Amino acid sequence: MSIKGTPARITVAKGDSELVCRILADNPLPLVDIAEKIKRLFDLDALPDEISNGLCRDPGLAPLVQRAPGLRLPGAWDPFETAVRGIVGQQTSVAAATTVMGKIAQRFGKQSQYGLLFPDPIQLCELTAEQMPMPKRRVMALRDFARVVHSGEFDFDSDLNEVRRGLLTIKGIGPWTVQYISMRALNDPDALPETDRVVLKSAQAHLQVSGMWNA
Repeated sequence: MSIKGTPARITVAKGDSELVCRILADNPLPLVDIAEKIKRLFDLDALPDEISNGLCRDPGLAPLVQRAPGLRLPGAWDPFETAVRGIVGQQTSVAAATTVMGKIAQRFGKQSQYGLLFPDPIQLCELTAEQMPMPKRRVMALRDFARVVHSGEFDFDSDLNEVRRGLLTIKGIGPWTVQYISMRALNDPDALPETDRVVLKSAQAHLQVSGMWNA
């Protein structure tokens, strides 16, 4: 990964009651910024007991919460890379999206002594449909998104509602992608990709088992 232009490798492991972080880099790095990113990545500011108590008030959610106590919201290290993953993953399988993300990294990223770095927005500003195995509309959405991020027109640190509105102005980015980016890249605890087919299928299956679904 790259931290303010410095290539680095960061590993995080579970300790007895804490996360243990190891950083490899050639230059000094802003440790406070890294700690904040790791906290967001693992949702360490969450209060699992309070969240569980709130969700368990719903009879449909209670068994799920009890099955996975302490479950946290999955974060991401790089908001731009995660947003690209959301755009690439529209209407396709996880395996296919993972393959395309690998191709993007290989074709436009750069190698460092710590591994392959995902490309910055500027590297994707001139993306063409011929360069990627994706529908043209999705490639254009990815290109347009990279352009507004690179130009500064779009800022992940803006107000959450403003970020959402900005995403929806880009042709080819719809509500599912906005909710995915809000959840993973922005750590929005209220984000819900309610149109996701896997989410809907899982919810329907759970409600049928619990007798709360009438076909």
